[in-house]
Amino acid sequence: MAIHNLKVLIIFLVINFLVLKIYAKAKGPKFYFNPKTPFVAFFLYLICFPFFQEKTNIFRYQSVEENRKKISHPLGNPIVELLNTKNNYSSAYEKYFNDNYGLRDLFIRLKNQIDYSAFGVSDEIIIGKNHWLFYKNVVEREQFYLEQQTEAQFENIQNKILSLNQYFKKREVLFVVMPIPMKNSVYPEHYTNRTTNRPSPTKFERFITFLKSHPEVAFIDAPAILQQYKNQYQLFHKTDFHWNDTAAFLVSQETISSINKWTNRSVRWQYPLKTQNDTDFTGGQTNSLAILISPKENILRISNSPKSAIPDPITPLPFLYYFKSPVSSQNLFPKMLLIGNSYLLNFLNTGIFDHFSETLIIHSNDMQKIPTAVPKDVKIVIWEMIEVDLLKESLFKINY
Repeated sequence: MAIHNLKVLIIFLVINFLVLKIYAKAKGPKFYFNPKTPFVAFFLYLICFPFFQEKTNIFRYQSVEENRKKISHPLGNPIVELLNTKNNYSSAYEKYFNDNYGLRDLFIRLKNQIDYSAFGVSDEIIIGKNHWLFYKNVVEREQFYLEQQTEAQFENIQNKILSLNQYFKKREVLFVVMPIPMKNSVYPEHYTNRTTNRPSPTKFERFITFLKSHPEVAFIDAPAILQQYKNQYQLFHKTDFHWNDTAAFLVSQETISSINKWTNRSVRWQYPLKTQNDTDFTGGQTNSLAILISPKENILRISNSPKSAIPDPITPLPFLYYFKSPVSSQNLFPKMLLIGNSYLLNFLNTGIFDHFSETLIIHSNDMQKIPTAVPKDVKIVIWEMIEVDLLKESLFKINY
């Protein structure tokens, strides 16, 4: 796009130069160049060019991603509708124009670039130390509302966990809770917004304490694992909401080790942690920055990809993915169901699914279908939940 825009700009300047030469030649030797002319011409270009860009899209740039649909062109013939004083066509067209005029998204990105580069601020993102990015709606809204959760609501969550554990126990299914902290909880040293300080302990920390106080509930202490390794590895992306494959790998290892203890089995973890540095990674949070030049970062990837990284295309509904372990050289755990959100996608690169004979994955938004949708041959259920999931009461309205 940059090369295309440069070509267009050069052609535009050449055309203007030629027009000026022709005009000077037509005026003859008495032609006087008024220094105000370029300013007048530039002003006219500013007025006319947005309309020209809207119709031709001659300059190309990435549009701004918005969580809404832009206003559509009002219906009817513009001339007829403008003459009709009984309607508000002019107001409707003004709203349409403000949402769709040429160069709008470019101007937005330019303004956001100045805010980000010169002042370190953004409308949707908190910019922390060393260019770590944090969603405002997560840390200023969701985590804030979580701390305002009533004790009755918090107790209901705890009771649902205990009840669900009892339900699966009666079905002879191992139920495992895997709570995962958010980026600013693991790396508070990079989070610089002091206006959203949370109480100590936080609701999420209290939830971990609750799980520790109920040994009958199997849970993976992901916060402790991430705290243990945070200085050895970078476990979250600077420019993305999610943890990375290395963090998921460390939690995967501990999961297999813990399930061995809970089931008195000896399934051996198959893969060593081999990482490689990848450059120029751009995370999803940069979309919310909406700037011209997105920040990039170096990230750790797992270099030894697991065997079952590609899900089976015959995945049955309502499940997202189905895996069948390709490993036949050792004993495996029985069929497993993983409940979770976008964080679980990092498990695709850790090899954890190779340690179960079969794996089904369902999104936590479909918790209403759990546990009745759990096949009878599933013997292990793992619920991966992130910190702010405790705010979503719908996840804990489970009928069984």
